Amino acid sequence: WISERGARKKGLCSALVILPEVTKETASVAFVNAFGEAVDIRSFFTSCLHPPRPVQAEKGSFRADVELKVQQHREELKTMLSLYKPAVVLLAVTAPDILKLKDNLEQILTRSQDVLVHFKVLPKIYLVDTTLPRAVAYNKRVSESPAYRDYKDHSQRIAISCARFYQDALAEASQLWHEIHDENGLLKVALHPLQKEVPKEMMSRAITRTLQEVLAKTGLQINKVRRAAHMSSLIQFLPGLGPRKAKLFMKTLANSVKSRQSVADIMAKQLNMSEEDQDSNPVIKNMLPFIKIDPDFRDSWSEEDLPSLDRLRIPPSLQRWVLTFCTEALEGQANDLFGESADEAMRDVQGDDVVARVIRLLREDPSFLNVIQDRDWSNWPTNAGEPNYPDCADIDKLFNRITDELVEPYKDLRQSSSEIPENELFYLALAESSHQFRTGCVVRGIVKFDEEYPEKDPGKEGNANPKVIVSMAGSGRAVRASFKKAYAQGKSGFGTDG
Repeated sequence: WISERGARKKGLCSALVILPEVTKETASVAFVNAFGEAVDIRSFFTSCLHPPRPVQAEKGSFRADVELKVQQHREELKTMLSLYKPAVVLLAVTAPDILKLKDNLEQILTRSQDVLVHFKVLPKIYLVDTTLPRAVAYNKRVSESPAYRDYKDHSQRIAISCARFYQDALAEASQLWHEIHDENGLLKVALHPLQKEVPKEMMSRAITRTLQEVLAKTGLQINKVRRAAHMSSLIQFLPGLGPRKAKLFMKTLANSVKSRQSVADIMAKQLNMSEEDQDSNPVIKNMLPFIKIDPDFRDSWSEEDLPSLDRLRIPPSLQRWVLTFCTEALEGQANDLFGESADEAMRDVQGDDVVARVIRLLREDPSFLNVIQDRDWSNWPTNAGEPNYPDCADIDKLFNRITDELVEPYKDLRQSSSEIPENELFYLALAESSHQFRTGCVVRGIVKFDEEYPEKDPGKEGNANPKVIVSMAGSGRAVRASFKKAYAQGKSGFGTDG
């Protein structure tokens, strides 16, 4: 549990995915660990999520064998929960009775003592949209890539993609992107009802720009990417790189990266560049600030071993501003604590890494932020060696930017994910979207009752004008519909069409 808690603090979470298969009575169940690796994949009867009931069918009959198998699958599902202890359980919205399945799953987690005893913290249950995971699973190029080529069944790939999409949506979506428009799988994902009217070149540029902007907000965790085949597509969206340079860069990431200088050396070697030309090369200058140097959870070294400036999302051209900022912040603290002896106290820290010291103080002492904000910063540009900075420069914005970076180094600035609104569940369960749901749509449902064949009295003749009662997923409760059954002679002159 200590190791699991440390992984969750770093944003790593394992997931158990339950994917009810369309038109089948089974569900694909996959456990994907915190690093996006599929550990266990099985196929269960979906009814194993329903409350248990005694076997009522005659012993030895087909129905009795099915009910026994359902019970066995229920126990195996409990075993998977107890053994792997997932951080979240993802329930794919592919079945009309998805809300009922979620309620039943919550009952298993909260009332089964043989499951509860294995958890320190119960996993949360989330409903997930399968739109993009389905596009990943059915894309020929992605399915043949190292990330998915070992899984031949589409439902298995969808289940694994659901977990990876929850863990890092940007990395999973990036696999569909391709520089050739006809190969770009993201162009085939239904994003807007009018997207087909937009030229492919324009749509592709808009998607590429969005992916680059989101990567800039989160940064490329280079030590995590080098171990995960499904995340390697992110590299091509680094500023200054592209598909060709990204492939060259990925091939050379054999060892853990512990500084930005080692990244610059790798690119310089690939570009046949001397060490003197590294600082002026536009490719290296553009990409370095967006590479997040952070130890992977499986590495044996810690972030304390990093050069302090490499832990920040600050380009080299602004690093002297950071150093001056940290020095003056420590001077302000020394003045508050020691008064006239502040100069002597500052001499004691001159040999220390002032940036690392400020980061540590901000983490351990919340009041230190008030010391920074109350200090007079009018001489900051002069002390940083930029007394004549241009009028267009926003010093206040730079001050806030550096402060935010020191409070939480390389914070993920992406928009946080949210649960699916209940009013969208109806359309997702029907494999449609709200703007596409109209007359002529073929939808899925569960037949609850057919008046032509009464179940309670099989010998009794059915209604002359029978109806079929069908239920579909709704917002909070099932939506029921009835359809009149009608038969007509087939066009071929014999047989009937229903």
